[in-house]
Amino acid sequence: MKRNTQLWQMLVITLILVCMSLNIIPATQSFPIKEEQSHEIGCWCELEGFNGMMGENGWYIGPIQFWINNSMNHSYFKIDNGAWVEYLTPITLIGDGYHTLWWYCLDEWGNQSPIFNVSYKMDMTPPDVHVSVHRDGCRIGVSVDAVDNTSGVVLVEFYSDYTLIGNCTIEPYEMSWIVSPFDNHTVEVIVYDAAGLDANASQTVPYELNLIQSSFYQQFLRASKNLLLFPHLFKVTEVQ
Repeated sequence: MKRNTQLWQMLVITLILVCMSLNIIPATQSFPIKEEQSHEIGCWCELEGFNGMMGENGWYIGPIQFWINNSMNHSYFKIDNGAWVEYLTPITLIGDGYHTLWWYCLDEWGNQSPIFNVSYKMDMTPPDVHVSVHRDGCRIGVSVDAVDNTSGVVLVEFYSDYTLIGNCTIEPYEMSWIVSPFDNHTVEVIVYDAAGLDANASQTVPYELNLIQSSFYQQFLRASKNLLLFPHLFKVTEVQ
């Protein structure tokens, strides 16, 4: 009898443990489990446009507009070592010289894309040119002071009465040539920089200013005066 009582006690205890386990396990599984989630940037934040007027030798000679692929929550850009600015609308770039555009994006979780960059060079300013012209009778001499602080002067052309006489590619930018002594003459120079921009300067040289320096004119004037003042010097003697 005592043995049967012990068996019944063990059975009751076992049933109680089973019931408790059935109630506890679901409750334990219902506790939230925190999981670490990682998110990758889905967009490389590419430039959708980078357009401007291109000159020569890779120089931009007009303003540049650029667009960033703005599919991410936020995009930021800066020029050279400037401050980061949030990109909202297409931006216009100006300013002579060598520059670098930097940009990056953030996704909705705050992850940052790599920082991208593109370098460009811009020259929107034509060369500065000053011309000095001097005349010595039949000879005209031209000296040019030409400066371009960004891309640099690469060529100076010399024109006489709208006809190309010659050119210079290195300093000093000087040239001289022979002209008719009794006419006005127009001298023009055109200066080109490496970006393809040009500037010109011209000057009209009247013959009255410097004809007195012409040896040909002096000899002609002296002979005319002698003919008028001393006609006997030019009298032809008849040979008998």
